[in-house]
Amino acid sequence: MAIHVSKISGISGYLTTLNALPAALTNRQPVSAPGLLKGMPSTSRTCSWWPSSSNGTDTGGNYQVRSYVFVDSVGFRMYYTNNQTTPITVTAALWLRSNGGGNPILPLQATWGGAASIVIPPGRSVESDQIMVPVSYVQGTARGYVAAGDYVYFRTYVTATSGNKWPLGLIPSPNQQEGSSHSASETDETQATSATLAALGTGTANTGQWTNSGVTPPDQSGYVYGPSVVTSISPLAALASPRYAVGVYGDSIGQGSGDTYEAGGFTGYNRTYTSANAAIQGAGEFVRAFDGLKIGYVQGCKYGDQMVAQPIDDNYRLPFYAGCSHVVIQMGVNNITTYTDGASDVNVAANVTSFLGLLQGMMAHIQRRVPKIILCTYLPITNAAGNTPTTCNHTRIAINNYIRANWASLGASGYLDRAAAVEADTATQSALISLQTGLTVGTGIYSATALQQPLTAGGGWLKPGGTNLYTADGTHPSQYGHTALAAAHTSAIGAGLLAQ
Repeated sequence: MAIHVSKISGISGYLTTLNALPAALTNRQPVSAPGLLKGMPSTSRTCSWWPSSSNGTDTGGNYQVRSYVFVDSVGFRMYYTNNQTTPITVTAALWLRSNGGGNPILPLQATWGGAASIVIPPGRSVESDQIMVPVSYVQGTARGYVAAGDYVYFRTYVTATSGNKWPLGLIPSPNQQEGSSHSASETDETQATSATLAALGTGTANTGQWTNSGVTPPDQSGYVYGPSVVTSISPLAALASPRYAVGVYGDSIGQGSGDTYEAGGFTGYNRTYTSANAAIQGAGEFVRAFDGLKIGYVQGCKYGDQMVAQPIDDNYRLPFYAGCSHVVIQMGVNNITTYTDGASDVNVAANVTSFLGLLQGMMAHIQRRVPKIILCTYLPITNAAGNTPTTCNHTRIAINNYIRANWASLGASGYLDRAAAVEADTATQSALISLQTGLTVGTGIYSATALQQPLTAGGGWLKPGGTNLYTADGTHPSQYGHTALAAAHTSAIGAGLLAQ
C-alpha cells in the first residue's frame, strides 16, 4: 500500500487534531498511515505468539531486548500479550541509547491510560499510550526522533502470582546486551533509580539492580519476554516515500521452526538482530526477509495452527494487524496434511474446494482489519529425507497452481511463490500440471492421465550440492530452506509486490 501524504483520507480532520497537540510535538509534525496517530509496526525483535513460559516458581522477571527501528520515529506504542491461562502484570520502558554511544541511557516509561503498569488477562493483548521521544533528544544528526536504522532497548518487568507463569520465547543475543533477571523476589528494573546510569547496581538504594552499569542483564542464556508488536509515528518528511508494514498469519513454519543456524539447535523463534554488517540468523523466512529489507512486521504465527471453517474474533493476534499495509497468509499446511489424494481427480477437486473455502473465510476474517492480503503457495510435505512426497501431494500441487492462476479473483493483492523457491524439479511439476484445463474446481482439476503419472522427479525438497537439504524434517524448512525463501521474498518485494 503506497502511502503518500496527499492521499491520506480525512487529512483535514487529522490536522485539526494535530493543531491541538502541544507545540513541542507539532514542530515535528508526526503523522503515519494507515494508523495515523497509532502508527505502523516498525521494529525488529518482537514475537506475537510466545512458544515458552516461565517456570511457575519465579514471581517476577526483568527482560531487556535490543530492537532496530526501520523508520524515523518520534513516538512509539508497545503492545504486550499474555497467552497463558492466568493474568500477568507488566511494567515497561523504552530506553534510548546515549548520544554517540551504544548503551541504554534514557528511560521513557510506558503507561496504559496514564497508569504505570497494566494487568493483562489470559489470551489478550494490550496497547500502551504513545511514548514520545523528547524534543531535546539528540543522536547523531537526528534531533527529537529516533532515526531509521538506529536501535532502542525495551525493558519489561512482568509478575505473576506464585505457581503461575508468564510468556517467554525470544532467544537473547548476548552481544546485543539482551537477557534477563528473574526470581521469587524480583524488583522492577525498567527505570533508573538514580540520577545517572553509572550509579545502577551500587548502593543500598539500588539493591537488585542489574550490574555492569545497568547495561547487561545477568542471565543471557534463557528465553526472554518483551513487546509483541511495536508501532511508531513518523515525522511528516518520512512519508515522502511509500511505507509498508507486513503482518504474517501462519504456523510453526512462519514462526521460524527448523531455522537452526545458531549453535545449540534453537528453532528460530525470532532470534535476530540487524545492523549494517550483521548476519540475520535463526529467525525464519519472513523475519529474515523483513529485517533485511527494514520493513516493519507483525510475526503473528502460532505453531500447529490451521484455518478453521468459522474464524472467531481473535482478541489476541488480530488487533496487531490494524496498522499493517498487508497481511501474508502462510497458514494452511496443517490443513493440507489432513487430505488424502485418493484414486481420482474427483477426490483432489473436493480437497481443493474444501481448502479454498477455508482460505477465503480466513481472508474475510483478516480483511476486516487489513484489506490487502498476500497469499502463498505451500511447501513440499515429504519424508525426513525430503524425497518422498506424502499422500496429499497432488492436492498440494493443485492448490498451489490454483493460487498461481487465480490469486486476484480470490481477492488477494498478490502472492509469494514459496514452493517454487525450494521444491525439487518445479519445472517437471509445472509441465505435469499443464495438463489441467482452466483449474475449475469441481469439474476435474486433473485429467486421469495426469493423476497416473509418477511424481518421482517432483514434489520433494531441493538439496543443492547434494548436502544442503532445504528441509529439516520433511515439513519445516531447514536454515538453508529459510534462507532461500527469504531471498525469494526479498526479490518479490523488490519487484513491487507490496506496491500492488
